[in-house]
Amino acid sequence: MLDAISIRKEVIWDPEKKCYVGFVDYGTGMPEAEDTPATEALVFMVVGMTGHWHHPVAYFLADKMTSKTQSQLVQYCIV
Repeated sequence: MLDAISIRKEVIWDPEKKCYVGFVDYGTGMPEAEDTPATEALVFMVVGMTGHWHHPVAYFLADKMTSKTQSQLVQYCIV
């Protein structure tokens, strides 16, 4: 299951990592727009067929994602 969640468009300084966070981030090996603040989080979850449980397995910070990029992320999560 996947769901897009709207997030606040904000970039902040992370003192532990010593960098700014809040930009578009598709993970490793995926094309991404540099210096574009994210406006939504795409969350992938594994959901039980017979039981009432769900577990998030991945999330990606995005801004106006194309269908091609979304299909690549779905394939990435399945693998």
